[in-house]
Amino acid sequence: MQTLKNYGITLTKLEEDSLELLRTWRNTPQISDNMEFRGYISQENQKLWFKNLCAETNYYFIINYQDRKIGLIHLNKFNDENASAHAGLFIAEKEFTGTGISLGASLLVLTYAFNELKLETIYAKIKRDNLSAIKYNNGLGFIFEKHLNEDFSLYKTNKQDFYNRKSLLEKLAQVI
Repeated sequence: MQTLKNYGITLTKLEEDSLELLRTWRNTPQISDNMEFRGYISQENQKLWFKNLCAETNYYFIINYQDRKIGLIHLNKFNDENASAHAGLFIAEKEFTGTGISLGASLLVLTYAFNELKLETIYAKIKRDNLSAIKYNNGLGFIFEKHLNEDFSLYKTNKQDFYNRKSLLEKLAQVI
């Protein structure tokens, strides 16, 4: 599986040719300020990270809109015992924040996670002061699970809750 497509959005699997763009995005304050690791990422660090991704669970996708790469969405930290994974995303190109593109990308990844990967639970680690991300994830059906530390909290959704909201979310995504 290399590509997911719907809602005017295409998600393409992260490949080596996009690593420098991803690194540039991750090093911007608007992105790094909401991450657990906030330090500078060198080219060597980025290549090593990519090299160490497990090929079977490399569910990192570049978000493409109107033939332009604008962000990243991913699933990682898979747990086979409870059929779960963690999800995250960011829109790096400022003019596309708040446009609904993240909703379409999230619908694509969550549908893939629950239908194709047969996951039951998806977690999202969110910086506690990132109120827009908390509100966004609540809209997707994520609910507070626990505080992880003084900076981050864990939220979760499950297959049933997602599918209870999916038709409404899809109607919203069609407006993109």
